[in-house]
Amino acid sequence: MNYAAWPIHILIGGLLVSAGTDLMYQRIPNVITFTVWAAGTFYQYLNYGYRGLLDGELAVLLIFLAGIVIYLLGLFGAGDIKLLMAVSVYFGLGHLISLLFSIFLFGSVFGAIRSFRNQSNFLRTQIEFAVPVMAGTLLNLLFFTK
Repeated sequence: MNYAAWPIHILIGGLLVSAGTDLMYQRIPNVITFTVWAAGTFYQYLNYGYRGLLDGELAVLLIFLAGIVIYLLGLFGAGDIKLLMAVSVYFGLGHLISLLFSIFLFGSVFGAIRSFRNQSNFLRTQIEFAVPVMAGTLLNLLFFTK
């Protein structure tokens, strides 16, 4: 077994549970996001040393700073921002743009489908954001990372 791969299993499990709890309860538990973040921090260190650790945590800081604004505008919930922060540590700054693009692309498709099904205004449609985070992250894990 590759010991540096176990954090990826925690990431995938955390994303699945987050998507499920967000769909059922519109809530993402802190224990999941913090566990995913801690495992991602270990992942960066185990695979890339201190440079990877710094790269991952800078990605988290960037998402945190942008997330504060997004949260204060009422566009995302705090759990959504924390989940984005937890996932971003795995990808670092180098893959952050492709990660966010994938997540927001899946979010747009999910929102459009929900809006069409409910016959509501697309810009006012609320979605469970953990689902696009899961889909975009898995896409990036499969195709856009080393």
